[in-house]
Amino acid sequence: MFPILAMLLVGTGCLNPFAPQLGEAGGSQVPDAVTIGGMLELFKYSYITKDSLYYSQLLDSSFVFQYYDAVNSRYDQWYRTTDLKATAGLFSNYEVIDLNWYNLPPGDYNFNFEDSLKQILVNFNLTLDNTVIYGFARFDCYKKSGSKFKIVAWKDDF
Repeated sequence: MFPILAMLLVGTGCLNPFAPQLGEAGGSQVPDAVTIGGMLELFKYSYITKDSLYYSQLLDSSFVFQYYDAVNSRYDQWYRTTDLKATAGLFSNYEVIDLNWYNLPPGDYNFNFEDSLKQILVNFNLTLDNTVIYGFARFDCYKKSGSKFKIVAWKDDF
């Protein structure tokens, strides 16, 4: 009896029935940025899960974010490092973040050509707790040979 009990304890002692299977992230697959659609899905995934590591993988080293400064009535911009800090602040200051993309043509969604710069315009709604923001994002995306899409420039239009 003791050997059977010992085998059961040793065989199941490291089993955690609540742990996700290897490769699972909360029961969902992490999107892959090999297409424009995959890049947008990874962007959405990083926002919803508040994962700044995945978000940072989307931004090219030369990344520029351009936005309209309503106070000064002009466009302004910042670069990758500032964007990562701002996004980390966004992730930590809101309990609920949701992001949805709309009106991206199927040809753009499935675009996967290497060594190509592709500009896309996509509608979005971003929910930050109880506030919903609607707008347009214009992305300049580049995919190096054998790599994944990176965002080179992002112009936000509300």
